[in-house]
Amino acid sequence: MEYIVILGAVVSMIFGLGYAKGVIKGEVKPNKISWLMWSIAPLIAAIAAFSNGVRLSVLPVFMSGFVPLVIFVISLVNKKAYWKIS
Repeated sequence: MEYIVILGAVVSMIFGLGYAKGVIKGEVKPNKISWLMWSIAPLIAAIAAFSNGVRLSVLPVFMSGFVPLVIFVISLVNKKAYWKIS
């Protein structure tokens, strides 16, 4: 069972890195607000679960917040990225 959790985290990171590569190259125009918001809720949930003693099973939740956070940070250097609330 642990292998499936780890495999899911690795797959999430691989696909996230593919998009991050596009952000770095300037091929995509990410909305910084969206990526930041997509990272906040899962990271709060992961921190709460970890503080309650959950360990490995919180990894997919953490990755669902960490990958958008990485893309948000990378988008800060992308000149095509924008801030828009809609």
